[in-house]
Amino acid sequence: MNGDRPSLNFTPIANPEANYEQQQANYEQIEQDYLSYLDNTIATLQSEFPNSLYMDDLLFSRYAMGGQPQYLEQIVENYGEGDRAAEARFLLEHHPNQPASEHSW
Repeated sequence: MNGDRPSLNFTPIANPEANYEQQQANYEQIEQDYLSYLDNTIATLQSEFPNSLYMDDLLFSRYAMGGQPQYLEQIVENYGEGDRAAEARFLLEHHPNQPASEHSW
């Protein structure tokens, strides 16, 4: 892993209260840049440390941030004996397409 950090691109606003839409677009871009960086980091860690005991935790955290079920599926398929596998199976069975923020933990 090379330690590169994402470039969080945004446009400064002279009057923050005057342009809410621009602020929202900036926030969404920063979020997407961060999630993309995180996905690249996960891929690198999976490549370098495929048997890490913490990979299922990392994938579960990534699922909680974005709600995409592919992270739960990776846990079940690749880390089925990990401590997050039962939670991943449960969420896939009971809430397969529901974003994480809508789950009642």
